[in-house]
Amino acid sequence: MEKEFEKFILGYYLHLFKIDEKWKDLSKTAERPLNSLKNQSEQLRLVSNKLLKDTTDIGYPEGLREKLIFKINVGIEDELSIILEIINQMNNANQELKSKLKKLENARSKIDPNSVEMKDIVFGTPLRPRMDLLMEWALDSNDYYDKSYSRIRKCMKALDCQDEESIDNLIKSFEPDKKGRANMDRILGFTQFIAVKNL
Repeated sequence: MEKEFEKFILGYYLHLFKIDEKWKDLSKTAERPLNSLKNQSEQLRLVSNKLLKDTTDIGYPEGLREKLIFKINVGIEDELSIILEIINQMNNANQELKSKLKKLENARSKIDPNSVEMKDIVFGTPLRPRMDLLMEWALDSNDYYDKSYSRIRKCMKALDCQDEESIDNLIKSFEPDKKGRANMDRILGFTQFIAVKNL
């Protein structure tokens, strides 16, 4: 049973390292469409301004304003679809991590921490932290990505492309929480040797 538990510990933390890299990559990928969304939304606000309602008075052809608004809206929709796909990939990554955590918790419930075979797992080794810390960090890391996704999703749901603050909030939601990120870096640092054989 201890071998099965070790397998799930290893599986969770190996996956955690992958998820962390994936989130960093996805957040970086989101920068371009988010900035483009901000720029196009600003253009939409300018073109939609009531002062520019009648462009024919200032020498522009009739219907130009409507054509501009349509073109800008198409661009905004394109950027939103890219952002939604990125958010969807973040959610998929989170679901994979949750699945690994459930398997780990299930394996943990089946072991006897008092057995002799579990001594190194329960008390740790020079290369692997104690079992209680590994379980605590697994919960903390899962919670970090869950909260990060929830924050992004909440801002996406509240998005109003005519409201600059709403777009700024969405952009900020992709930035990692400083305290949470520092804790994640600590967890990743303490668990980097977990895959070493014969612990």
